[in-house]
Amino acid sequence: MSFCPRYDVRRIFSDDEETLLSDYLLTAAKLHHGLSPKAARELAFQFAEANQKEIPDSWVLNQTAGKDWFYSFLKRHKELSVCAPQSTSLSRSTAFNRVNVANYFDNLEDVIKRFKLQASDIYNIDETGATTVHTPNRIVAGRGIKQVGKVTSAERGTLVTMCCAVNALGNSIPPFFVFPRVYFKDATLIGAPVGSRGYTHPSGWMTSMNFEQFLKHFVSYMKCSAESPVLILMDNHDSHVSVPVIDYAKKNGIIRLLTTGLM
Repeated sequence: MSFCPRYDVRRIFSDDEETLLSDYLLTAAKLHHGLSPKAARELAFQFAEANQKEIPDSWVLNQTAGKDWFYSFLKRHKELSVCAPQSTSLSRSTAFNRVNVANYFDNLEDVIKRFKLQASDIYNIDETGATTVHTPNRIVAGRGIKQVGKVTSAERGTLVTMCCAVNALGNSIPPFFVFPRVYFKDATLIGAPVGSRGYTHPSGWMTSMNFEQFLKHFVSYMKCSAESPVLILMDNHDSHVSVPVIDYAKKNGIIRLLTTGLM
């Protein structure tokens, strides 16, 4: 069944606020990190909450703006449209060239000098996915046997995301895990490094909500603040650029340098 939008829905944002949203969506698309309609609606909800807007109960219930509002927003902003993106290689999307690399390191040098940061204040942050079942090493078996098995914990396994932070001196904080389950249990961290923290998401992937929890984990070890800031270097994945994440980082003295620039 196709969705038929209504264009007479109540306005939530002012013209200037809608222009900010439109500009952000256009910029993200130009950087090859465009938001899906669902992600754009989630961003609109976060933007409305951050600006204490009066919003429908359905927005609060679903934690996202409504479809009616979204398509009404598109109608008001003819510069936007929903389209199918083409697959673009990482090297092309990041425009890895002399000018962009120079700009990145100029930004890095500027923020280090401006906030008088030391090597201990500069952290690189990244996530990696790990499966609970690994490919077994080769074994010795009889010649001519077509299929050889080796016992593992399961045949398919599940994905667990691990987020790590290491500073320029080589020091690190305990890792943060995202487990593929609905409810977190302390038993999932048995055997993990001391001080590790875990969170959950049905897919096991990092989300903006999980990343905010990671930042709280990070701050608990760094004790950073507006008076004593730290710099984190990371990519511009969607989970790193939500409104709650940006607000929490600013309030707790976390300066973020993304692959697309300083934020």
